[in-house]
Parts: sequence; structure tokens; C-alpha cells
Amino acid sequence: MVEWNQAIYNVAMAKNIRRMKSDLSIGITKSGAMTISAGLRDKLLEKNKKIQYAHAGYLEDENLIMIEFLTEGKKDGARKITNMQARKGTSAFSAKAFFNQMGLDYSKLYGKYDVEPIEELDGEWWFFRLK
Repeated sequence: MVEWNQAIYNVAMAKNIRRMKSDLSIGITKSGAMTISAGLRDKLLEKNKKIQYAHAGYLEDENLIMIEFLTEGKKDGARKITNMQARKGTSAFSAKAFFNQMGLDYSKLYGKYDVEPIEELDGEWWFFRLK
């Protein structure tokens, strides 16, 4: 028979494991936003706690999206990232205008994409290849 009063102290309980093991990814929503995984958000904020904006670009020949993460929104086309500093909930930025401008149908691109850093460029640049 299980001794429940003792078992409660020995049982392994999940506590925020999702955040601790979160991958480095960007999601594209059906409504045209880009979401930032908790793992990527934490990695970005470790390097620079003032990051609050994202600036996306599309390299058509390679079918990939590049994102520069910025501390200021002074670049034309940079978008404010929601929940970046709070470190709670989903961090995201609007990308609908970007997708429309590039002629990309975001509803067909819906999903999660693993991202990689671009070490050769100055700043916080990351990229992912579209499916």
C-alpha cells in the first residue's frame, strides 16, 4: 500500500519544465504574427536585456526568413515584441504587413520553425528556412 503522506515528499512534480527545456524556435500564426519560444526569448535576453523589437527580412532565393532583434524600433519596419521583458506568456510581434509585402501567404506557413543564429553579422540576427 502507498504511504501517501510520505509519497507527496518524494514524488517528482513538474515545475515549469516547459520553459526550462524550451527549444529555440519561431512560430508563424494563422493570423500573421510571429511567436518567440521561451527558450529563444531567454537566450536573447541573456545577451541583451534591452531587446524589445524585431525586424524581419525575406531571402527569396534561399526561402528563408531573417530576423534582427533590436533594442530600439527606429528601423523602418521594426515591430514591438509583446511580453518580451515580462518573461511571461507568449512573446510575439505582428508580421502580417511583412508577409503581405513579401507576397507570402502566412496562413499556409503556419507552424513552428527551428531558428539558428547568424554569427557572421553584428547584432542579434537569427534565421529559419520556410517549409
